[in-house]
Amino acid sequence: KEKKKKKIENMGNKYRFLSRGKTTGSGSITWRYYWDLHRFLGSLPVNDCSLMEESSCNENESPDQIFFTMLNENERGSEETEMVHPGSDDAAITTVAAEDAPGISSNARVSLPSSVECPEEASLPNGPRRQRPAATKGLAAQTAILQQLLEEQRQLRCSTERAREREIVLRERQLILQERAANREDRLIDVLDRLAKK
Repeated sequence: KEKKKKKIENMGNKYRFLSRGKTTGSGSITWRYYWDLHRFLGSLPVNDCSLMEESSCNENESPDQIFFTMLNENERGSEETEMVHPGSDDAAITTVAAEDAPGISSNARVSLPSSVECPEEASLPNGPRRQRPAATKGLAAQTAILQQLLEEQRQLRCSTERAREREIVLRERQLILQERAANREDRLIDVLDRLAKK
């Protein structure tokens, strides 16, 4: 087991060394494990740039405050990604856009009726009501990790409190037993004193 660990560390060090000094092209690196490691590490979620999202948080904020802030942002993002009910708003936007176009005659102006249902793919890709799925996935993963950490902290705090309560109960019992033992010793001393006086 120790040999395997050492071998993995050596391979990692060699990969990092070659990555720092490599030139363009696959023929410049002759180590046979390099490109296998490169493909494997590139496929890991932690190295996927599309799943990363920069988050700005204040250093003075506690983990609970950061967690609830992210939850609120996630809820707002999910509300924004909901589809708008197809109706008069979309039709009005299409009509206004057609009327404002300078090269279109009045006969060529067509407005969508309110009963026409637009498929999801027809919505604008850069509209404010759509979010990138990769960013949503990253936020959901961060939220899940924070929830797990908070749950572990809560369980640890509960187990610590239970252990403290058990310790208090045991100490109280120990004091009671010590008091009883002291009373027995006092009675025994009294009996011995009486016997000595006789």
